[in-house]
Amino acid sequence: MNRTLFFCIGLVAVVPIWNLHAKPTPKLECLEPVYEFGTVDGAKPVSHTFQIRNAGDAELLIRKIHAPCGCTSFLLSNKTIPPGASLGIPVTVSLQGRKGSEEKSLFLETNDPSGKPFQLSLRGVVGSGIEIQPPMMTLRKNPKSTEVFAEVTIRDLAKKPLVFLEAKTTEGKLEISSTPLKDGDGFTLRAKPVANLLPGQQKDKIQIQIESAGVKNNLSVDALILLPAELIAAPSVLRLDTKAAAPLSRTIIVRSPGGINFQVDSVELPEEMMTSKIEAMGETSSRIVIGNIQPKRELDGKKLILRIGGSKPRVLEIPIVVTR
Repeated sequence: MNRTLFFCIGLVAVVPIWNLHAKPTPKLECLEPVYEFGTVDGAKPVSHTFQIRNAGDAELLIRKIHAPCGCTSFLLSNKTIPPGASLGIPVTVSLQGRKGSEEKSLFLETNDPSGKPFQLSLRGVVGSGIEIQPPMMTLRKNPKSTEVFAEVTIRDLAKKPLVFLEAKTTEGKLEISSTPLKDGDGFTLRAKPVANLLPGQQKDKIQIQIESAGVKNNLSVDALILLPAELIAAPSVLRLDTKAAAPLSRTIIVRSPGGINFQVDSVELPEEMMTSKIEAMGETSSRIVIGNIQPKRELDGKKLILRIGGSKPRVLEIPIVVTR
């Protein structure tokens, strides 16, 4: 029994002696590492003083402060913080020219045993008005379909309810539809070309009326329309030379860049002696061989007329140019 008592007493005595030799360490703490500045117009800088504290039992050393964005500045009045003491670090962020959600951070490198940089952040929204993203529409063919369209998202930066009232275009080249966002703070506008709009590059402007907090406002979005030709003939011009040995034969390939199904039903020729042979090369392209061509001056200025069938019947004209 004496041996057991002696062992227990010895064990109790060892523990406090070991704790007395523990190395003091600093510990960085911040009750508010993220400052929410809300919604601002961006005209003036946003400033905040972060209060950091040394909760350890050794001196805290701030070795370095890194600000990734040049728009962020800070003031470090002291690099060391005694145990139990606090230090204020004033931080200023310039938000001029910025719009939407913003978050700017500082990273403190210290002798805290964790070894990780300590992050301080300022977070909020710049702009008290309406955000249009992207600011301009470019309508082009969707690679996953044959449709030409574009979309923009319009939302209230302060997360207030935003209601779409109407949209009109100045040139009448677009059809507009709207879909509200789930949060109710905006909507998505979708634009597509009106039917029978000619291929090529064209412009239009969308005039939008909205309502927020009972107040109506007008917005506008510029639109660039890149409408590919539904059918392309290669060559687009049939060139003949009177010096060439007759009769001539020429091949014309007709294809649909947008992948529209079609077929060439017939070819109208400027002379009875000329021949044509139509060969389908799938549902979106055809080969036409024009034979027995006499390259004479009388053909100059005349045309081959291709009558196209399918979901949308049309006519494709190929002019003839004769060089002397």
